[in-house]
Amino acid sequence: MQGYIDERTSNPNANEEYDDILQYLLKDEYFSKNHHEIIDILITFFIAGAQTQQAATANMVYYLEMYPEYKKRLFDIIHPVCDKIKDFQKELTMEVVEEFDFIRSCFNESMRLEPPAFVSIGGCFSKDVTIGGVNFKADQTCFAINITAMHNDPR
Repeated sequence: MQGYIDERTSNPNANEEYDDILQYLLKDEYFSKNHHEIIDILITFFIAGAQTQQAATANMVYYLEMYPEYKKRLFDIIHPVCDKIKDFQKELTMEVVEEFDFIRSCFNESMRLEPPAFVSIGGCFSKDVTIGGVNFKADQTCFAINITAMHNDPR
């Protein structure tokens, strides 16, 4: 990671060439002076992302097992394409995968039913606000959003 940071900080055009989290952190006043913090954050993002993807994929497989008619439909879509591919590393491109709309639909539905993060990161109001006739005081009212409840609200 330090090599990437060094490469970016030595490149005077990095802000124009890169639009990613590393460049965002390098532009930040605090992080630009604390490269070890940047490395910690990037490792955390990588691990959290891998765990989230693993949980989401496992949930999709679970629901496909629970609903065999959707599993069959999925396989009926995938098999004809996969049967034509001889070299998956060369021929299974993003363009091919993007044609599998039903996979994306299955994945999105499993994410709706069981989001890997079921509650958002909490926060506190920084100023007094009124929402739906309820008053919330600054720095006295903290909140978190229940993602599962929001995804399953029939409205």
